[in-house]
Amino acid sequence: MDEITQRAPCELQTTFKNLTFMVAYGTAMPMLPGDVYHGQEIAAGYAKVGVEQVSNDWKTLELDIPGGDRETTLAEAIHGYTLWDKHYIIIKST
Repeated sequence: MDEITQRAPCELQTTFKNLTFMVAYGTAMPMLPGDVYHGQEIAAGYAKVGVEQVSNDWKTLELDIPGGDRETTLAEAIHGYTLWDKHYIIIKST
């Protein structure tokens, strides 16, 4: 994730009871030192992603960090940006 230099397609994953699930498709954004998200420093271990499609079973998944427009669930972040734990951003080759 930290190695990308341009937008890259990705899968967003989450864990539940020691299992990992793919919950959405999106676009990972390259990170630059000093990057901010809605005027706030991006929390360590997180990266900005665009959310394009969410699996139906995971639409109500609560975001770790609420969005800049007060999005609190994954479904509310569709067609927008959110912060996601880097460990669960899987870059897809094109």
